[in-house]
Amino acid sequence: MLRLRYDSKLAIGVVCAGGSLGTMIPPSLVLVFYGLTTSTSIGDLFLASTIPHRAGADLHYLCADPLRAQPDARPPAPPELRNIPLRAKFAALRSVILPLLIIFSVLGSIYTGITSVSEAAAMGVAGVTVAAAIRRTLTLAMLRDSLYSAMSTCGLLIWLSIGANAMVGVYNLLGGSLT
Repeated sequence: MLRLRYDSKLAIGVVCAGGSLGTMIPPSLVLVFYGLTTSTSIGDLFLASTIPHRAGADLHYLCADPLRAQPDARPPAPPELRNIPLRAKFAALRSVILPLLIIFSVLGSIYTGITSVSEAAAMGVAGVTVAAAIRRTLTLAMLRDSLYSAMSTCGLLIWLSIGANAMVGVYNLLGGSLT
């Protein structure tokens, strides 16, 4: 944003605000780890975070909206981005349909209670695999790299979970209680 000549206060504020809201937007790892550590339903945590997230997003928008009165706070969009024909906009929208279907199916199945978080994750993997096949980008090398990346991430998350459970155990042994 600074490279594109946005006002530095606006750029820093947007990044900080987005980071604070990112911990509440499902699928939030913070909520997943909290739920696993405290044996709380992750679906309930996701549901409980929707109102604070919506309120925070609205407040951030209201705080940034007065900057429209300061035209020098953000640079104008280049003419080629301001004058996009409607046909091109709809063509660009078509490329977003598959990812949106995957997102809504995964989060919708969690919110409605149809699936657990693990089952919804498996649905997401299946959906992404089908989407890659539909777009003709699914290759054996891509599958291998994806599996390697997923296994590395799972290993990291397992160690984080072990550390979180150890910390909770020590906390409880010292007389604290999370319930």
